[in-house]
Amino acid sequence: MAPKQSKNMGTFDLIIKELKAFGSRINECDDNKSRIRVLKKQVLQYETRLTEIFSELSTDESDESFDIYMKYKDILFNWVVDLAEKSQVEEVNSSIHVKSSVVNQPKLEVPHFYGNCENWISFKEIFKSSIIDNKSISDLEKFQYLQASVREDAAKLIRGFAITVDNLKNCWDIL
Repeated sequence: MAPKQSKNMGTFDLIIKELKAFGSRINECDDNKSRIRVLKKQVLQYETRLTEIFSELSTDESDESFDIYMKYKDILFNWVVDLAEKSQVEEVNSSIHVKSSVVNQPKLEVPHFYGNCENWISFKEIFKSSIIDNKSISDLEKFQYLQASVREDAAKLIRGFAITVDNLKNCWDIL
């Protein structure tokens, strides 16, 4: 093995050891938004370091280091997802706290949209005027109303989106 290849393999092994130790920090993380943000940044830095060092290794898909690399790429991805979910729990908890302080919020009736084009315009106008333009409803609540108002094909289009402020616009644009 060439000296540079040996050094790179040593660096690769060191990153893997660091990741094994780092995993416990992810598992022990509470729903504190600041900690989640820091951990997510560290995960992304690890992902960059791992990718950079692996690209400098002379390996092929049959190599054991390739399997290790792919395993840890999956682990890093799952950590990002876990941290995003914990972050959303914090957002939902904040939303619940805000909701509990609101008195007598009205129940809004909005027709359901099933994904057929001929009903889109009327659904869009009613939903926009009742929900989207309603200043007394938070964006998270607007997104929840949107998810509750779509059925069948329309629901399939936005099913996988997490309940976040950014996804309200994303899902509305998709519909």
